[in-house]
Amino acid sequence: MDMMEAIKGRRRFRKYRLDPIPEESLFAVLEAVRRAPSWANTQCWEVIVVRETQLKSDLASALPKGNPSLSSLREAPVNGENSFI
Repeated sequence: MDMMEAIKGRRRFRKYRLDPIPEESLFAVLEAVRRAPSWANTQCWEVIVVRETQLKSDLASALPKGNPSLSSLREAPVNGENSFI
């Protein structure tokens, strides 16, 4: 797939399946993140994976009440956040 094909074919997901994410799939994604190129190989990011129901609910409570991602944050089997250091 070339770059323009990837850009044109990109989709944003608004609804998620509630099936559990297999460990090997999650680890494969995290490994891809870990190996992603960065400037001067600084790898200046952190990834936080959230699976606990209570913690997801706590995170959702930090969002404004009208935020359309509230239900996704609470219901998705895994939530992730990345940040740059």
